[in-house]
Amino acid sequence: MDETAPQVMEAQFDELIRTMLRMQPRHREVSVRDPEGQVEATCGPDGRLAKVTVEPRWQDKIEPGDLSTVLLTTIAEAQFEASGLNDDDRPEPTEEEVAAKREEMMRMGEQALEAPSSDATLQAKVDNLPNLFDQLDMALDQLNDSLTNLEVPIAVEEAEQLNLKPAGGVEVRSENSMVTVTVNHGSVVDVAIHQSWLPGKSGHALTECFDQIIDQLNEPLNS
Repeated sequence: MDETAPQVMEAQFDELIRTMLRMQPRHREVSVRDPEGQVEATCGPDGRLAKVTVEPRWQDKIEPGDLSTVLLTTIAEAQFEASGLNDDDRPEPTEEEVAAKREEMMRMGEQALEAPSSDATLQAKVDNLPNLFDQLDMALDQLNDSLTNLEVPIAVEEAEQLNLKPAGGVEVRSENSMVTVTVNHGSVVDVAIHQSWLPGKSGHALTECFDQIIDQLNEPLNS
């Protein structure tokens, strides 16, 4: 057996741990503004939408027909930032953090191996450890590929023009039914605003609509 194999496996294991630590949730609020500074979206530590604010004179910078896309893009960016998957501005995990996580995972592995089982089952678990590392490595590679290919979210109207099937979810409407947000597993996947109602509306009216929607989204958490 190659004497360097254990060292190589240990190095790969530590790199996997670093990747896992980079991808941990931020556990803090994250606010994102659109490039024009007219829309701000805030997500809580759990990644759920907490606040959407539209500037009073948003129409000076954004066309009414573009507002839904700007809102969806800004909300998606805030959710992405809050998820902890964007590690561009995140400090590299320290050696102490890696060592602590390694010890925790090794302890969990030892507990699993020490669970009552036959000798054959125990040996099979030991023999399968390299495969588990390979599977974890492959899963992380696939996730990184998905994140690399992540583009600006496409609104429902654009998806229909491209013959793409929009993501499903639960639709939540403002009290006047003029603003609709579609949520799938806690993430906002679409924003729709009645175009006949939108022209001339101030940001205050739009912010109030989003406040009403967010209150509904939080109802199960508050009940």
